[in-house]
Amino acid sequence: MTAMAADELHQIVYRWTGQSPFDADSGPGFWPIGWSFGAPAALRLWHERVDPWLRTDPGGAPEPSLFYSVFGSDAVAVYRDQRPSVANATAHLLIGARRLLTVRLALELRGWDRTSVPYDQVLRTADLAAHRDVPDVSGRHGAAYRLLHVPLSRLLAGAEAVTAPAGEDAPRMVWMLDEILGVLATDLPAPPELSFDTFDDQPALPDRPGIHLRFRPDAPPAAPHPGTADAARALLETYRQDRANGLRALCHRHGVFEGRTLAERMRLLNRLRPAMAASSASRPSTVLGATMHPSPQAAEPSQEAADEPADGQVSCPICLGRLAWHDLGHYRYDLDHDDYVELDPASWTSPEQRAMAMRNAYVQCPDPGGAVGEHYLPADYGRHGPPAVFGLIGASNSGKSHLLAAMVGAIEQGGLGVHGVRTHPIELPRHQRYMRDVVRPLLARGRRIPPTRENIVQFVDGFVLSGDGVAGGATRPMALFDVAGSELAEVENAKRFLELADGLIFVVDPDLWERNNPDDVTFSTVINLLRNSGRLDRVSATVVLNKADLLKFDDPIAFWLRDDVETLTAEAALRESEEVYAYLHQRGARAWTRPYDDCTRATLHVASALGSDSFERGVQPRRVLRPLVALMAMTGLLSAPGAENVGV
Repeated sequence: MTAMAADELHQIVYRWTGQSPFDADSGPGFWPIGWSFGAPAALRLWHERVDPWLRTDPGGAPEPSLFYSVFGSDAVAVYRDQRPSVANATAHLLIGARRLLTVRLALELRGWDRTSVPYDQVLRTADLAAHRDVPDVSGRHGAAYRLLHVPLSRLLAGAEAVTAPAGEDAPRMVWMLDEILGVLATDLPAPPELSFDTFDDQPALPDRPGIHLRFRPDAPPAAPHPGTADAARALLETYRQDRANGLRALCHRHGVFEGRTLAERMRLLNRLRPAMAASSASRPSTVLGATMHPSPQAAEPSQEAADEPADGQVSCPICLGRLAWHDLGHYRYDLDHDDYVELDPASWTSPEQRAMAMRNAYVQCPDPGGAVGEHYLPADYGRHGPPAVFGLIGASNSGKSHLLAAMVGAIEQGGLGVHGVRTHPIELPRHQRYMRDVVRPLLARGRRIPPTRENIVQFVDGFVLSGDGVAGGATRPMALFDVAGSELAEVENAKRFLELADGLIFVVDPDLWERNNPDDVTFSTVINLLRNSGRLDRVSATVVLNKADLLKFDDPIAFWLRDDVETLTAEAALRESEEVYAYLHQRGARAWTRPYDDCTRATLHVASALGSDSFERGVQPRRVLRPLVALMAMTGLLSAPGAENVGV
């Protein structure tokens, strides 16, 4: 039989039936009932190849399972459904060239409704694009990393067939192992030959060549191979933190790519395991248990930096100084003298006068660290305790400024009221200027906002939140910052801002795809700065696919643009996040999914600050408050039922 065409996927569908297509006298059995092969010999060949893996035990698998393997230059994925009865088992096979039907494609199509196409139809990957769904392998799925530790250590020790417990983490583990092996095989003439079975409950099956990962429901607890446990742990920790890029850097650093075969490179990993473990152990493992500890010399954030501000203290967003807010004097801004003038409480003869004076008052930050000199902050910024500090992150021209203006406009129109939240500006003069100069010209007249100057971190606007929708019925301030530029690693005020940020809104620009640049470095820079400061696990994140109107004919973008329900549930946030993540991943925009991978709590959303691709058509923002509300839920501002589960 000749190899498959490079762009074709064939199908075979199995059911229990009384007739074999190969032999009229064979009697009832588990036989093909539909196929796309024109040649009977090809159908018979594939039946003989995969027959041992077509079914699970009649006792039934807990959920649909998947077998994948390579046969020469071709590959097969067997999607099985075996409920507790022999008669209702089904199997749907996809067969194609190995370079087309990869491990990843097989995993991405696990949720595809395979009844949506005729069984005799030859498929192409374009036919399946809308059905692909990337397994979530973010750092929050610690169980998958822990479970993979054992089989990975045994593979590094030279085993070819390894076993792991069957369960819902099996697809994530296969995905991770495939990517790890792919990195180890960098520049080798042939990719690793990986096969797997997500539910292998047969007593004995033929061995597969290459690396075979079996997930068995009766797999006993196993310990990692003692000689390779450290190397496996180092690989998984590095992969969890920085995916393939981190693995490549680790392997380059330790000369692993000097090996000429995959087996040689695995041996080099084993030999270098003490050094690798040390390089990966600069902080405690959050995935693989307590067996990995930081070295005494590892740089950790100081306890003082890690502590929350004491009662009555607020961190200044400009200099990061800790301020005893209620001990600070109050000032007003004098337009005539263009200066701040201290308020005299003795001049107030009534509570109304005091309230009016305090409404537009400022406090003076004495710059306790001597970083930037004396400066002033709105009194309401810290009057009700430390504010929730949110920043919008994105490259120039990403639409970040338009999105922020649309958010403020929606808040001004009472957009948070549906969540039981009332608002008033932290600094009324600033808010009025921003509404007059930016928001209203954009929304009412379609006037374009100039891009934020590079390398600037600017406090744009803020609100004091109150009402039943605020957690604990408290009054909480919320500050919104615009963080511009991609060279943030060199900008001191950006570093200072990230030391106090509670949440970040990462803005994705789909226009970059048209410029063949899906790897905006801004996101990676911010994530690395947060990791270096030890704050990565304390900052919530939401990724916004902005300018979504440009993608309004793509699934699932079209669906989520139409879903403009004001309220947000944890279930809806998770579903939207999964689908937007898959959409970005399929288009090679993995740098933009990194906040979702690395932050402890994160969501992804579809939004459009303008609502169309032309200012001349008018500005009609779509879903602009959805990412902000998700961030408010993740940072504990909202009291709505289920808010604590958003982004988990």
